[in-house]
Amino acid sequence: MYKMIIADDEPSTRQGIRTAVNWSLLDIEIVAEAANGTETLDLVRTLDPDILICDIRMPKMDGMTLAGILRHEKPSLQILFLSGYSDKEYLKTAIRLSAVDYLYKPFEIDELVAAIKKAKASLGNRASLPRPVPDNDLALQLLDSRSAQALVQSGHLPLDTRGPFVSLVIRIKSGDGLLQQSSAQHQEPFDLSLMAHHYADSLHKAAALTWGSAFVLSLVGNGFVLHANRLPGRRSQDNLSRLQGLLRAFDPIYDRVAIGVSNQADHIADIKRAFTEARKAAQAAFLTGYGQIIPFSAVSSQPFVPRLEFAEPFGLALEQGRAAEATGLLKDYLRYMKSCTPDHIPQIKDALAQIAMSINSRLSRRTGTQTSFVTDMVLASADINDIGQYILDMAVRYQEEASRLSSTGRVVFDAERFILDHIEDKDLSIRKIAEHVFVTPTYLSYIYKKRTGNTINHFILDTRMKRARDLILETNLQLGEISSRLGYTNQNYFTKTFTRYFGVNPSTYRNQAL
Repeated sequence: MYKMIIADDEPSTRQGIRTAVNWSLLDIEIVAEAANGTETLDLVRTLDPDILICDIRMPKMDGMTLAGILRHEKPSLQILFLSGYSDKEYLKTAIRLSAVDYLYKPFEIDELVAAIKKAKASLGNRASLPRPVPDNDLALQLLDSRSAQALVQSGHLPLDTRGPFVSLVIRIKSGDGLLQQSSAQHQEPFDLSLMAHHYADSLHKAAALTWGSAFVLSLVGNGFVLHANRLPGRRSQDNLSRLQGLLRAFDPIYDRVAIGVSNQADHIADIKRAFTEARKAAQAAFLTGYGQIIPFSAVSSQPFVPRLEFAEPFGLALEQGRAAEATGLLKDYLRYMKSCTPDHIPQIKDALAQIAMSINSRLSRRTGTQTSFVTDMVLASADINDIGQYILDMAVRYQEEASRLSSTGRVVFDAERFILDHIEDKDLSIRKIAEHVFVTPTYLSYIYKKRTGNTINHFILDTRMKRARDLILETNLQLGEISSRLGYTNQNYFTKTFTRYFGVNPSTYRNQAL
């Protein structure tokens, strides 16, 4: 039978839904009822229902926020919204969240039954998919101490129960990025559970090449949980190299996959702890990026502390048309966020949502229009790089709108954009920039100095040095490659320039950041 939860803060509504239909004839079992959003979230996570009937306006957590969380935790969950209000914005959000239906109270029983049948049909399509391995739940059962003990005693585990063990959590990145989400709200959702099913067999084969039969694998929502015996007599780095085959099992989407790897678990009772470590490492992909294997030992423990001093200079730079400065401030903040613990991802998303809302509010004042669901887009994203690019694009749009009011402002804005886009061009010059913005070099130098207080050459140097810093910190490129990429024909000159700008030479700067 299909499992269903009813969530509504009105007891009469819950009772009416429960008693108005003979649910057993529809192959439906009502497994729980909830009166608020947080209770519903806990019940869904615990009972793993197939269908959720959910009121829009509930205490503690509204239905839309709840659905946004569940859409990423449990993509196959069929959600039916109820509302006593005819609200266009709610309806648009319901469409974006791929709700099975949206019923206005009071609704007819026939409408409710039709919606439930629609949900069952969608679930039926998923149910026809093959299970990836015969013992699909063994990896999950090992997370419960009683079940783990029973499995050990039964002798049915393919693992050497004497240990040691390692746990992996394999996570597929949701969505195609914020830019696509914001421009295609009515497209079919990217179904991660179907994607996971698609790659289950190739992952199982890759795991068999690594561990033989000494592993258990479970498909869980949009990813996998795997426990195995740790490969004997190998250094940790060698073990991580061996796991690259698991990433290749997801070709051609391996760059959307992250594999979190636990520390060694010596006893079977330690597997739950190992799973927690692996899950945290996989979650860190939001900050460190996908397409890689992330050992728990490499996960940052640095707490995230919101930079209260960020908002004022960032907003001022936006208002005064200093696009490069605003971009630099945001990139610095993002770099700091990426260095923090994944435990604080919710707080990091909140901080980014506030930045996005601030820019959106400024855009609204300029244009008279406002982008809907800015906060939803940020909070639902699985990659900080997507959020960063989304906010940067919003900032650029604001600068473009602001610059329309001033022809000289537009020239300065376009000049800075050209420099940012061509900073790696060794032939970059004031003359070339002036040609791009259709003014003379002398006039460009004059209006740039007048509006910004700095020279164009100072801006070019500033941009090159910050790009050099990024390449030094975020890549393994040799210094000669970096200097050449940034248009320097002489590495010694680049080194001297970098040293004057930052106070230390490039090699020392890189080593200090390790």
